[in-house]
Amino acid sequence: MDFLAEWPAWAILALTGAIGGAIGSGVAVLLRANFPPNSRAPLLVTGAAIMIGIIVGNSVVLPALARSDAGACRAAEFAASELNRTQTGVRIDDITTAGTMTVDCTARSISYTLILSRPRAEFTAAALDGIRATFNAAQCSSAGWRGYIDDGWTVANVYTFADGTAETMAANCEGVAGPLAP
Repeated sequence: MDFLAEWPAWAILALTGAIGGAIGSGVAVLLRANFPPNSRAPLLVTGAAIMIGIIVGNSVVLPALARSDAGACRAAEFAASELNRTQTGVRIDDITTAGTMTVDCTARSISYTLILSRPRAEFTAAALDGIRATFNAAQCSSAGWRGYIDDGWTVANVYTFADGTAETMAANCEGVAGPLAP
C-alpha cells in the first residue's frame, strides 16, 4: 500500500470511506430483502449499514496504511493539521487548554501540547502519575495511535504549566494489550 502514501490524506479517507460505503450498501441490499415493501426500516438499515461500512473501511485501511513510514507520516500530519485547525485554544476543562500537535517524521514522533492554568507545584506526584496512566491507557487502546507506538513512533503529550515548566508523557504500551496486539 505504499503507493497510497503519495495521495493526499483527504483522498485516502474518501477512498476508504467509498469502499466501506460500497460494502455497507451491498450488505444493506441483502438485508432489505427481509423487510416488507413500503417499510421505513430498509432506509434505517441501509443508512446504518453504509455508516458501519465507512467506519470499518477507515478502521482497517488507515491503520494498514500507517504501517509504511511514508503513509504513517502523511496520516499523522493530516491528523495534526485537522486538530490544530479545529482544537487549538479550545478549553478542555477548568484548567486545560488545547495547544498544538506537532509531527516530526524524521524523528518518528508525534506530540500534543496541553496548556495548564496552574503551576507545576500544585500537582502532586500521585496526580501526575494518574494523568500519565490515563494518557497511556488511552493511547495504548487506540487503534490509530497504538499502530504508531508499536511501529516505534513516540506518541507524547507535553503538559505546559502556568509557571513555564513542562512535563512530557510518552505512551509506553509494552506489555499492554491493545486493539492491534496479538
